[in-house]
Amino acid sequence: MAASRSSITPSLEPAFTRLIEHLKDVTQNPSVTLDPVLLFAFSKEVTDNFHMDRERLLLLHHLSKMLLVLQQDPSPATSLVRNLIDVPDFSFQKVLDIVPRIDFAAGLKSESFAINCITVELLEKAKDDNGDLGILATMNEVVQLLVQQLLLTNDLELHLKIQKLLEDVLVRPGYSNPLMWRRILGDRNIYHNFFWICSLTPRLRTNEHDCIRIPQYVGGTGLSGNKRTVAQSRLLALLAKIDDPRIRQSHHEDIEKAYGSKNLLDFAVNRMINYQLDVLMHLTLLQFFADWLRESAWHEQAFSDLAQRSSQLDVSPALYYLQASGLHARTASYYHSPTDLDSFDSPALHSQAGHYLEAYYLLHPQHAMEKLPHLLHRTLARISIAIQDTAPADFAMRPPNDLKLLVALPRAALLLQEQHSSGETPVYLKIPPTSASAAVFETLAALFDGRHSLKMSQLGPERLRVTHPKGPAAARALYFLYLRGDPMLWDRVVQAAATLALKDTAIAANNLIRSFINAEWGEMSDGSFANSDAEPVYYIKTEQQLSNICGGPLPSSPMLAIFSSPALESVIPYLLKPAQTFMNLGIGGRGDALNTVNDVAAIRFDALFSLHRKLSGFAEIHGTEETPWGDILGQLKRRLDQGKWGSMNGAGSNVATMEG
Repeated sequence: MAASRSSITPSLEPAFTRLIEHLKDVTQNPSVTLDPVLLFAFSKEVTDNFHMDRERLLLLHHLSKMLLVLQQDPSPATSLVRNLIDVPDFSFQKVLDIVPRIDFAAGLKSESFAINCITVELLEKAKDDNGDLGILATMNEVVQLLVQQLLLTNDLELHLKIQKLLEDVLVRPGYSNPLMWRRILGDRNIYHNFFWICSLTPRLRTNEHDCIRIPQYVGGTGLSGNKRTVAQSRLLALLAKIDDPRIRQSHHEDIEKAYGSKNLLDFAVNRMINYQLDVLMHLTLLQFFADWLRESAWHEQAFSDLAQRSSQLDVSPALYYLQASGLHARTASYYHSPTDLDSFDSPALHSQAGHYLEAYYLLHPQHAMEKLPHLLHRTLARISIAIQDTAPADFAMRPPNDLKLLVALPRAALLLQEQHSSGETPVYLKIPPTSASAAVFETLAALFDGRHSLKMSQLGPERLRVTHPKGPAAARALYFLYLRGDPMLWDRVVQAAATLALKDTAIAANNLIRSFINAEWGEMSDGSFANSDAEPVYYIKTEQQLSNICGGPLPSSPMLAIFSSPALESVIPYLLKPAQTFMNLGIGGRGDALNTVNDVAAIRFDALFSLHRKLSGFAEIHGTEETPWGDILGQLKRRLDQGKWGSMNGAGSNVATMEG
């Protein structure tokens, strides 16, 4: 202790000494009550200014000894352990240096979830070093316990910690640790755990060595149906995250055959679930397909050039497997032919299949257009029926979920000849002209933008983008064709944007203006829509044809379209007005109403900023300072200089009423 006292901060020495003595007392006599106040106080000191490795290891030494015999709530002690190890330079090697050596298996077997969790956090220290992962891979029992706890624990926090740990050690951009894969898939007992725990059939074993006994701490000797269902869902979630060729390969043929499968993935998607009888697990399986498509595309982006692969019609491993196995077609049929399903299950399966198709079209637009056009036509037909069957008034309160699938489709798909030659109105023109539906404005904002993107929120903040080459030109054509059928579009958008009493609609309308200004467009002048034996036939094939249909030459960019009729007469005056406030009404805005005012003002100002930026770029290229463009630039600049709220003296700064 002398060496410790000589290096510790003087202000911490009394508390440190008391804590060490207290831990010794509890270790020697487990009936002594743990002092949570003392542990919490020192835990805070550790967080603030405790930096000595020797004292840290000494504390961990006494804490690990005490936790082995503790017979009360260990949470105060595990919280202190968490603070002691939560420093960047506390490596897995230092964890291994703790004396007595941490018994990871005992920690995972403990009936205390707090001890289970802190054990996993100690193991997490190995994830960033391949050498440490190699050591972890040698811990046969520990890895098996991780798998069992992953599938069977009743504690959600523990399950999530283990899943994250396994994801981190098995999915590593640039490289992965083969020893961990070899341990999990190559070890017969560990591999058999996935099958035995998740199988619907009674226990099957290839020999006595494979007879798995599930300990009491993770569920006793028997598994209830509910526990098995939870385990199945967790296995699917893990497989989606660790998308890797190894899960599609055979590792222990006798085990796999005993469960009627070829490999772990085949077992999970084709044998593990009785999808015809268990609708909830059937829905979970469909969700897995959609998640797997997204994760597989993300892996392709992490390890290769996804945009290049998409343009070459290469598909992600997930889509390849789902299509080759018939699961892609089966899932799509639930959306295309809901009347073929059981009437009780149909709504849920139809909706979940729509979510799957949404992911497919977003991630593989060119594959959908060129390899599975029949599937695309059936999807368009079903969306058209859904929109047609929805009353215009219902688009405000109960818009069909099919609108989300519509905007996931390649923009060029809406210009196919089949959409325009059957005598029916094209699906995009069936969207009703209403000023009270946020869903309609969100749909139009997406359709008028040629960018085809999917936000991978579960994977991180970055946006995964796969653009169909005809998307920008198709989006431009869709805008002018829609405007031809609904010339009052921008009047309704501006009316809704200024009606703050309808919060969601106002925000969606303002977002439509902003999105439109920033949309990506192209022209049809390159002949890419011309007939070809290898491509679908399009309703509009050339720029001249589009101009003839719409009555003359058309603006080439969203910025120029905003400065053209009919947007010019409504959108530009709206953006130049001061933002609505509560000031002129003589009342104070607060709570949700104030948030709405702020949100709308911010979106409007952002749209104005984008418009000024794009017009400035146009002016620099075309030299328009001496033309009316120069005057417009000056007006936009003056409004920007006034800030988000603008001049409060101008007309139109009141909050709009329901009448607008």
